[in-house]
Amino acid sequence: QIDPEKIGIIGSSAGGHLALLSATRPAPEIERPNAAIGLGAQTDFTAPHIQNAVEGPRHELYGPFLGGSFREAYHNYRDASPLHHLSHDDPPVGIISGELDQPSTRASRFRHEAMRLGIPTDLEVIANAPHALLRNAAFRKEAVATAREFFEKAFEEPAPVVESLSDSAPDFPKLQPWTRLGGGYSGCEGAQWLPGPENSGPILIYAAHHDGLFFRWSAELGLRLWIDETPETSTLRPTAGGSLIGVDQSTRLLRRFSNVGVPGEVLVEQFEEKRLNRPNDLRIHPTTKRIWFTDPNFLFRQRPLETQELPGQYVFCYSPSPNGGTLAAPIRDLDLPNGIAISRDGKALFVGDSKRRQVFRFQFTGPSSVAKREIFANFEEPIDGLAFSPQGHLWVAAGNGFSLLNENGEAIYRMTLNEKATSAAFFVEDQITHIAVTTREAAYVSRYSSQ
Repeated sequence: QIDPEKIGIIGSSAGGHLALLSATRPAPEIERPNAAIGLGAQTDFTAPHIQNAVEGPRHELYGPFLGGSFREAYHNYRDASPLHHLSHDDPPVGIISGELDQPSTRASRFRHEAMRLGIPTDLEVIANAPHALLRNAAFRKEAVATAREFFEKAFEEPAPVVESLSDSAPDFPKLQPWTRLGGGYSGCEGAQWLPGPENSGPILIYAAHHDGLFFRWSAELGLRLWIDETPETSTLRPTAGGSLIGVDQSTRLLRRFSNVGVPGEVLVEQFEEKRLNRPNDLRIHPTTKRIWFTDPNFLFRQRPLETQELPGQYVFCYSPSPNGGTLAAPIRDLDLPNGIAISRDGKALFVGDSKRRQVFRFQFTGPSSVAKREIFANFEEPIDGLAFSPQGHLWVAAGNGFSLLNENGEAIYRMTLNEKATSAAFFVEDQITHIAVTTREAAYVSRYSSQ
């Protein structure tokens, strides 16, 4: 009764190294597992800490194992390193480490390279645990629970739970099975569909911004790294001219990107001679082409060398022009502006306030101005990204899923993901609606008939 497509392998210490090696290093005599977890494992025997250990008192451990010193048997050290065998077709690889274990067992470089290749990964650091954490019942229980959760995600098709909240709600679209993309990110958002080459379907782009990565996915080519080592670029939106407009959270600016993701002209970095806070999400008005973006003050507490210069957290409007453009701050009375969306008819702007847990609606009164805010919806959880579906419903990332709101701000459906929801995006092509959602740690895609 064993499903051969759902075989995982887990090991501790030397066994963890072998588990990860079995997943990443093809060998003719064995089949690779469908997922693997290394617990307290080494993933790179060419790393400096291994080289130093080999030349020191631990030579008797590594020398017989790998056929000599590092200088004598360098190729063996490299060949025995899971890091140096990672490839796009590897199965999901997880890491469990004790807080008191060697930092190398957290496999930072291994996990980052796995992310770059689109391999689902994850890290769990068990507080106060040593290397031999399985000897302690409490630590062992936590490790087993973490492993079970990782394997379940690796083996089971994602199945968000959809609950109707209104008797008058229209039928929820019949979605095809979801596909999980990547995983284990420190933060993930900014889902955006782009037209693909003719007859090839649309292309999804999204950010793993806190890991400095931007990905692209298509049904034809799968998941690929698109932009590497970004300054926490969290959102890219297409312009009518074919370029992209994006916000960088580390450099705290608005800039233009080419259609292949190459950073270009800086559009905005200051307002009234003060640096922006942490520009997060943006939308481009379909007719006026004005760029509206939120500027919350996320992460200053974690970055003591940076300071907030603006007196508030604004929603900005940038008006492009051949002479450099102008920046205005029409909305200055929100506590933590985050997600932003423009109604499909272009008449209203919607902004989520994560601190107040409210979505506000602003009617446009001009290309760069809005009327006084009105409360559109209230939430019990902090909220993130906003997006309008082709059916005109506002999808609001709130807590561990999405709330779907009708034109009156009434929640008509709740879609639960069991991960913190961050953004959603839609693309209609040949009567098929492509949908993508992101959570803090992964992205998901599906589609449904638009008829």
